[in-house]
Amino acid sequence: MQIKPSRGILLVKPKKTKEEQQLTESGIILEEKETEKISEGVIVAMGEPKLSKTQVELPYEVAMGDTVMFNRYGREAIAIGGFEHRFITEEDVLLILSTGDSGQE
Repeated sequence: MQIKPSRGILLVKPKKTKEEQQLTESGIILEEKETEKISEGVIVAMGEPKLSKTQVELPYEVAMGDTVMFNRYGREAIAIGGFEHRFITEEDVLLILSTGDSGQE
């Protein structure tokens, strides 16, 4: 399945194993620590860059495959292949842990 987020939106797959997630019959993911507000994940899809007020594309500071720490509070989650994914904006990214092309995670 090809997923393309809207302009300025990133799709991140949080780093946790399938065993660490509890999936209800209706597909809702329950996490042990719902109060946890910061997550680590890998960027798996990116929308087109945001536009400035003069309609110029503002390049992303992150790239596909980057491992990032992000603020997950209040962000939408979906299940893809039984794994949680989150839609975030670049402003939700707190730091880049490793880049997708470095081969490190």
